[in-house]
Amino acid sequence: MRRANEGSASSTPKGKAGQLARAFNEMTPQLRENVESLERRVEELGAELATAQAAQAEAERRYRRLLEELRLAVYMDPPASGIGAVALYVSPPIEAMFGYPVEDWYRDGFFESIVHPDDRERLDHAYLHGEQERVSGEYRIIARDGRVVWVRDDNNLIRDAQGNPEYVLGFFLDVTAQNAAAAEIRRQKQYFESLVEISPAAVVTMDREERVSGWNPAATRLFGFRPEEAIGRAIDDLIMSNETMRTEGQGVAREALATGRSTRISQRARQDDGVVDVEIVMVPLVVDGEHTGFYAVYHDITELQAARRDADAANQAKGSFLAAMSHEIRTPMNAIIGMSGLLLETTLTEEQLDYADTIRSSGDALLTIINDILDFSKIEAGRVDLDAESFDLRRAVESALDVLAPVAAKKAIELAYHVADAVPRNVVGD
Repeated sequence: MRRANEGSASSTPKGKAGQLARAFNEMTPQLRENVESLERRVEELGAELATAQAAQAEAERRYRRLLEELRLAVYMDPPASGIGAVALYVSPPIEAMFGYPVEDWYRDGFFESIVHPDDRERLDHAYLHGEQERVSGEYRIIARDGRVVWVRDDNNLIRDAQGNPEYVLGFFLDVTAQNAAAAEIRRQKQYFESLVEISPAAVVTMDREERVSGWNPAATRLFGFRPEEAIGRAIDDLIMSNETMRTEGQGVAREALATGRSTRISQRARQDDGVVDVEIVMVPLVVDGEHTGFYAVYHDITELQAARRDADAANQAKGSFLAAMSHEIRTPMNAIIGMSGLLLETTLTEEQLDYADTIRSSGDALLTIINDILDFSKIEAGRVDLDAESFDLRRAVESALDVLAPVAAKKAIELAYHVADAVPRNVVGD
C-alpha cells in the first residue's frame, strides 16, 4: 500500500520539479567545463587571429618595402582601359624613375601626356587595348626634366575567381642605358661592316673549321666567287687548287693560332682557274677568351710582283752595264798604271819621280773605285764576295793623301797624317 502511494506521489508536479533540479545539478559541472573549454578555444582563436593578422601586416610591410626598393616601378591599371587609364596604384620608385610625384599618376590623362608622341598610337593600339593575358614592349616616356627615358613595360591581366578581368598588374624597368649601349654596339658593328665592305683588300672571315662566314666585294673581285657561292664553303675548296697551296694554308692557320698573326707572300686560285699573287695576313678571332674563327686579308700584289721582277731585271741590266763599263775603263787604266810604273824605273829628278809616283797611285786608286762599283752591283744582286788580303796600312793612307794633295795645295792646305807606333804595319781587309 505504501509503495503505491510513493509511485503516485512522483507523478505530481512537485515531484517532476525535483527530478529536473537533480538532473540540472548533475549537468552543471559538465556545462561549466564545456563553457570553460569554449572560452579557452575562443582565446586561442583570438591569439591565432592576432598572430595571423600580425604576420599578414608584416608580409604586407615587407612586400611594400620590396616594391619601394626595387629598381623597377610597379603599377596597377583597370583592365582594357587604353592609354588614357587612371592608375589604381603606382609604387614610390616611379617618382625617381621619371621625376613626377606619385599623385600625378592618379590624374586623368596624365600617362598619355608623358608618353613620347611618336609612341602613343602604337602603344594605345598594340599594348593597352584588349584582354591579352600578358603584354611586353618598350617605348619612351618624357621625364619631368625633359629626358627621354626608354622603359620596358611587362604586365599581366589578373582575373577574379569567376575568371573576369579584375586589373592589370605590371612594372616599368628603365632600359635607357641598355638601349644606348645596344645602339652603340649596332653603330660600331655597322661602322666596321662598312669598312670591310669598302676595303680595297679582300677580307674573309671564317669559323674554327675555316668555313667562310664573311666575304666582302673585294674578295669577289679578286677571286671571282660571289658571296652566296663562297659563304658556307671551306676556304681550301675555294682558293687552294693544289696540295701545295693547301699545305701552306694549313701552316698559315697554325701560325696564326700559335703567334696571334701570320703573314705570307703566296699565290691563291681564282674561280676562272687562274692564280693571283697575294699577301696573306691572318689572325685568329677570340671572343671571351674562346677561339671562334679566323679573319684573313688578301692583298693583290700581282702588279707589285711584276714591278719587282722588272726591278730585278733592271738591276741585272745595270750590273751588266757596270761590268762592261768597268772592263772598258780598266783597259786604258791598266795602261796608265803600267806606263807610270815603267816611267818610275827611268832616270827622273826627285820632283818628276814624285809626279810619276802620284800618277801610279791615282791609277791604282781609280782601279780600286772601279772594283768597288762592281762590288756594289754585286751587293744589289745579292752576290757580293769579300776578299781577305794583306796590305800596308801606312802606304794605303799615304796613297790616299797623295790623290788629294794637289787640290789641297791649290787651297794652301797642308795634309799630314800620323800613325801610332802600336798600329801594325800590315793588316788584312777588303
